[in-house]
Amino acid sequence: MNQIFDFPTVAKAAGDWFARLHAPDCSDAEREAFERWLAADPEHRREYRNMESMWQAMGSLQSVYAHQAKAQPVQSVRFNRRRLLPLRSAAVLVLAVGMLWQSRYFAEQNQQFSTAVGQQSSVTLADGSVLELNTDTAVTVHYTRSSRELQLDHGELFVHVAHQALRPFVVKAGAGETRDIGTQFSVYLKPEATTITVFEGEVQVTSGMESTNRSISNLHGGERMAYNDKGRQSLQESIDIEALQAWRHGDLIFRDQTLAQVIAEIERYHHVQVKLSSTQLAAQRVSGVFKTQDLHGIIAAIAALLDIQARWSSPEQVLLSDARQR
Repeated sequence: MNQIFDFPTVAKAAGDWFARLHAPDCSDAEREAFERWLAADPEHRREYRNMESMWQAMGSLQSVYAHQAKAQPVQSVRFNRRRLLPLRSAAVLVLAVGMLWQSRYFAEQNQQFSTAVGQQSSVTLADGSVLELNTDTAVTVHYTRSSRELQLDHGELFVHVAHQALRPFVVKAGAGETRDIGTQFSVYLKPEATTITVFEGEVQVTSGMESTNRSISNLHGGERMAYNDKGRQSLQESIDIEALQAWRHGDLIFRDQTLAQVIAEIERYHHVQVKLSSTQLAAQRVSGVFKTQDLHGIIAAIAALLDIQARWSSPEQVLLSDARQR
């Protein structure tokens, strides 16, 4: 077995060691040699962790391997199948890991995705993770064989992560980052703050780039929090999951929100300026479900709901005023 220690590349070495360690006849001397190889260079440990991560992603092939490893030996006049079993199992393992290593699943990926005002888009990444971009959003995806990193430049992003324990999934936005712990979550980057909302599972939010102001919090399903451009985090709060996910289905849901808040949300989705005639009008409360793309329908419904007037001076500008005002 001396030839197993002569490796042309670190990646090949990691694959060979992984296969050898999973063989039923792997000796104590070989395991000790593996530990020495692992400790010799940080790159060795990194590549071996990649092999472990790939193997975790191949549940069906693990079953095949386990079945082979437990198979009963069949005696033959010409050869002993027991002696061939470790070699066959190792060959299956090396082939399976090699095929996955060359596949899109662990391929490096550098891409940019964006939407214009009023647009929404869904993208499935190479690892099976799904991104949903809300209106006026831009995100850069950078995948390596050991990490998955997204940079949200602006807008709002919903993520359904394909979990890989040994290849972390991180979304960077503003003065912080959000690390997936197996979940569905959204990141909304605004000039004044970044809001993290968790719909299912758990994330870890780290904000503040300097050690003196760094904050780390864990968020669970049904919770959200925000951090400002200095990295200072807000308190966690419970969320209205239906309302916060409504945009994914083409709706806007408002529950007892001020008209000013409603108008700000409408303007995210349309090239329109909605003016209010008074601060008193801005403070009025609105509840309802509206179709995101139906701008005129939204304005007409709000006018009827609050008994106010809507005067369009152009296709991109409307004034809302008390019906009693002239």
